[in-house]
Amino acid sequence: MKNTTVLNMDHITKAFHGVKVLENVDFDLRQGEVHALIGANGAGKSTLMKVLNGIYVNYEGSISLNGEKVAFQNPWDAQQKGIAMIHQELDLVMTMDVASNIYLGREVLKKRGVKCLNRKSMQEEAQKLLDRLGFEIQAGTLVGELSPANQQLVLIARSVSTDASVVVMDEPTSSLSHQETMALFSVIRQLKELGKSVIYISHYLDEVFTVSDRITVLRDGRKVITANTADCTTDLLVEWMIGKRAEFDKKRLRSNIDSEIVLEATGLSQKYGIVDDISFQIHRGEVLGVAGVVGSGRTELAKMLFGAEPVKAGQLQLNGKPVNIRRPAQAVAMDMALVPEERKKEGLIAKRSIADNISIIDYKNHTKFGWICYSRAIARVHEMIDYMHVVCRNKDQEITSLSGGNQQKVVMGRCLSVRPKVLILDQPTRGVDVGAKNEIYELIAQLAEDGMSIILISDELEEILNLSDRILVMRRGKIVSRFDNHTDHLDKNKLLTAMVG
Repeated sequence: MKNTTVLNMDHITKAFHGVKVLENVDFDLRQGEVHALIGANGAGKSTLMKVLNGIYVNYEGSISLNGEKVAFQNPWDAQQKGIAMIHQELDLVMTMDVASNIYLGREVLKKRGVKCLNRKSMQEEAQKLLDRLGFEIQAGTLVGELSPANQQLVLIARSVSTDASVVVMDEPTSSLSHQETMALFSVIRQLKELGKSVIYISHYLDEVFTVSDRITVLRDGRKVITANTADCTTDLLVEWMIGKRAEFDKKRLRSNIDSEIVLEATGLSQKYGIVDDISFQIHRGEVLGVAGVVGSGRTELAKMLFGAEPVKAGQLQLNGKPVNIRRPAQAVAMDMALVPEERKKEGLIAKRSIADNISIIDYKNHTKFGWICYSRAIARVHEMIDYMHVVCRNKDQEITSLSGGNQQKVVMGRCLSVRPKVLILDQPTRGVDVGAKNEIYELIAQLAEDGMSIILISDELEEILNLSDRILVMRRGKIVSRFDNHTDHLDKNKLLTAMVG
């Protein structure tokens, strides 16, 4: 790796509505390095990169690229200077094919005759690129037909195709499997070998240690430190990010589980899918973990319980009485709530306010003579914003303007606003920073102590092991193992072995 500095961002300050979200931030990038940019949700990481990419143009400070001062007026301007940015939000045209998305804005035209798109050339070159990167994607496939993970890979392929000298990756693995993440790391190594420089933003500290050469930590819009990755530890990074030590490996189990059975499933089978013959019980004040690899049927089970997936056979009992839940509204009326896996797709009402997103399922508790009492509803909104420690300007702020962690807190706040007796959490800390993650862990433990029954689904084995009283392991739509986390002396290896068989 060369020590040549290709990018300098000096004393960057950016404010929204008079509130500073970045203050005198310095950041530099060397040729052929991966420089990780980390921090809690709302620390200013994405804002700093949007300043670099020309999305935000009204800021204080200066930017130099290869020794030349630059002031990009828009993302196209930045791209022309060799900067490519892979956003956390997918910016793809779903109705166009993969090749067209890769060459969007840089379309190849036929050299002779009427100027029109050379689709054949774009398809062939795009397919060569996808194959070289190891992505199992066909260039002619409509992007809207791809999984979220493969859509993310298309964005990565687009950035590589631009031959950019600086590539910004903002949470690139948030929807990728382990295998796809490894493929991404291989691409990053290729970029480094070609002398390209990568700015890597991630909440997954293990990825940061695997892929980066240096790390810069932001906290509350200010730079805390830049350090060589080899000189850092997880505990140090967490302390720099949130200003205190966090206890992620702490077991948060209940000492006495109530004998009362709140929810019982017997022989549940999915009407259109792989979930088959599922039986389990969950007690009052218990956290029941559900582990399994992607595609094992965990999310489908959660949706079946909540009435969002049709059930072919089986019975569900709530508080000892048979229930037939066909729609999520029925589940909510029966004191159940679900925090879905796909927060942006299934958990948020985009372009609406924080208040609307929190109160949308709780209006029935704020009606009088058939009319909504908005003062009561807004009081509950303020209560949940405070309870969940949502960092925002006010309740009327658009939900999509919040950081990922704060969006997740809003989704959880909405679920808790109806005071559920059964709470289903599907990937509750996905895309959430270490500070918010620690808060969610403490919240889950406290809710269980207060008597709430919680079903916890997570890809993070430590999360399952440290929070669950009992654990079900699913594989190919069936429960293949059951563990008592209080007595079975479980560890990650034993749990993973059960998951993969």
